[in-house]
Parts: sequence; structure tokens; C-alpha cells
Amino acid sequence: MRLRERPSLKARRHVGRRTRSGRGPFIGTLLVDPEATKTLDLNTPTPGPIPTDAHSGSRRHLSVAMIALLLFAANQLTGQLVLAWLGHSYTDLCVWDCQWYLTIVRNGYDLAPWGHDKGDAADWVFFPAMPLAASLVAKLGGISSEIALIVTGRIFFLCSIFAFIKLSRGYNPKVPAALAGSLVAFSPYAVYAEVGYTEPLFLLLTCLSLYFMFRGKFVASGLAGGLLSATRFVGLAILCSYLVCAARAWIRPKSGERARLVFGALLIPLGLALFMVYLYFLTGDALAFSHVQRAWGRTFHNPLRVIAGALLHEPLLRWFALMDLLGLALCFILWIQKRHELAVFSLVCIALAVVTGLYSAPRYLWWQAPMLLVASQLLARLGAKKYWLLVFPALVAGFVVMLVSWFSGRGFVV
Repeated sequence: MRLRERPSLKARRHVGRRTRSGRGPFIGTLLVDPEATKTLDLNTPTPGPIPTDAHSGSRRHLSVAMIALLLFAANQLTGQLVLAWLGHSYTDLCVWDCQWYLTIVRNGYDLAPWGHDKGDAADWVFFPAMPLAASLVAKLGGISSEIALIVTGRIFFLCSIFAFIKLSRGYNPKVPAALAGSLVAFSPYAVYAEVGYTEPLFLLLTCLSLYFMFRGKFVASGLAGGLLSATRFVGLAILCSYLVCAARAWIRPKSGERARLVFGALLIPLGLALFMVYLYFLTGDALAFSHVQRAWGRTFHNPLRVIAGALLHEPLLRWFALMDLLGLALCFILWIQKRHELAVFSLVCIALAVVTGLYSAPRYLWWQAPMLLVASQLLARLGAKKYWLLVFPALVAGFVVMLVSWFSGRGFVV
């Protein structure tokens, strides 16, 4: 019998290095290596490793909750130090859009336009989920409406960090939970979680809808999607993701699953539909939330022409356009990775945000779960040491700069 020739020492070392590192070329591995981009599939009942028992599953939930809580506490401490340094209080944070939410919490929606110099602005453009939650917090806590909006946003912020880490564990289990959570907690655009805006609620509901969608719990996913469409109009983009996943599940359904698929899909636009019915009886115009945007100088344009025009415009708009181009590039990566439902969600969100202008585009971009998922995967490939010593301090510095700029009313933050 002929023995197989033993590999040379040099070859064995090369294989050993390859096996230990698990890395190939950066971009090539990112796009085509199935291990580097391993994620949950619709045919997989649970995201990530399946717990061996309920106790181990509970320990994992507790571990993620502790990481989320520590990151949230670090964010709050940083914010409090900045407020003390600037001599501001929590109520000073509630400016700009928060003031519009405040009028809804206090008085309900306007019967007629009254705001801005021309008297043509009304609060119909702001969707009801956030002010309704803040009203409940104000009543249960016996606190002022301003504080209730700030507190409500931060409660949703903590929950969104937890939900994003859980979603990230399914998207790519190799991404450390602390890294994924820190990207939410200390993104420069995390400033919007401090000021009573809808961003943390938007991220929380997006993560929940996607999480349940990938686990095959379509009714729960549709319920979260319905709340999402009552939070912001672009939340309706989750329906596109749902339809992509539902189309796969429709081919080989389990018992009674097709009925659940249809019911879940009908739940997603329900939040928007109820708001439109309310506006119709209040103002006589079910699309008042869209028509009133003219008061903010927003009209509908081709999103590609908006981005192309901004590249030749002032530096601030050029920066915003470059961010959106980066978002489109990340959508392309998601598509190549066959994360079609995530790519479609962000592509629709970017298009809907840009179609009326670029000034709010960055915060719409960096509070999208798919964008954060790809960013966390890219950053994880740098290694723990480079991330925590180089990238994380830069994120914290960016967050502090954005928070300081919030009080000065800079155009890039408002």
C-alpha cells in the first residue's frame, strides 16, 4: 500500500496560519466567503446558534441585556458630562422637531396650519407612535411633557441597543456583541436618541420586525412593522423586506403558514392607514402628512438627480450626498451577500428620504438596521484592538461634537 506523501513543514505552517486567521483578501472574503458572511436563513428556525436548553438561552439574553445596559449607561454618562460642561439641562435638549412632538403630546394634532413665518406649517408631518408613547410615560410617571419625550426616547434607545445586538448575532455571529452595540450607542448620530426624536423607536421596531421575520414569526413581524409605519412614513419600507421573505416561505410553506404570511403583510401598513383615516376626519385630507411638507420647502424630486446635483453644490450638501452614495454601496454589499430583504429595505429608505432633499438624509441613513449591520461586520474585520483603540474613540468624539453642535443649531445636525 502506498502511503500519502506528508506535506512539507512550510506548507503545514501556511495552512495553519490560514486556518487560525480564517481570513482571505478583505473585499473578496466579505463578498463571497460564506463563513465570513454567515447569517440566519428563513429555513433556520432561530438566528445564530440554537440554545441547547431554556437555561442557556436565558443566560444569552441576560448577557446581551447586560452589554446593552453598560453601553447605554456609558452613553448617558457621556451625555450628562457634556450637558454639565455646557451648562444645559435635559429640557434644553427638546428643540427643533421635539417641539413639534411636544405640541402633539400637550394638545393633540393641529386642526389647521399655523407654524412658521407664513403660517403654513402643521404637526401632521409627525407620525403618532412617538408622541403617544411619550404621553403614556408622562401620565404614568407624573412628569412634564418635555421630560417625558426625552425619557421615552432613551427608553427606546436602550431597547434598540439590545434588539440590534440580537439581530446582529443572527446576521453574523462572528461580530462581537459589544462592538455591535457600541456602534449604536456611540455613533455620532446617536445624538438623536438624546433629544426626543423618533430614531431609537424606528431602529427598535425595525430590528424587531426583521428578527421575527427571520425566525418565521410573520404575525409578530407584521405587528412590529405596523407600529413602524405609525412611527415614520419610511417605515413602510419594511413591507418590501417582508414580501421578499414571504415569497421564499410561500414556496414551501408549513401548515397554516400562508394564512399567517398574508395576515402579517396586512398588519404592516395598518399603522399608516389608521393615521391617514384620523387625518381625514381631522382635516379632510388623508395625505395631509405629505402635503404639509411644502411648509418645510420639501417637494418631490428624482432621488438620483438630487444626489447628483448636491455633488456640485455647497460642501455640506456634498457631504450628505457622499453619505448616501456610501449607503448605496452598502446596499450593494448586502445584495451580493444575498441579504436581499435587508438591501431592499435600505434602498427604499434611502430613496424615500432623498426624494424630498438631503438635509435629513444622514440621520435617516445611520439609524437603519441594515446599514449598521454591514458597518459592524466591516469594523469587526479590523480586529478588537484596532476597533477599541482607534475607531471607538473616534465614534465617541463624533458623538460629543454632534451633541455640542445640537445647541448651536448647526445645519449638519438639525
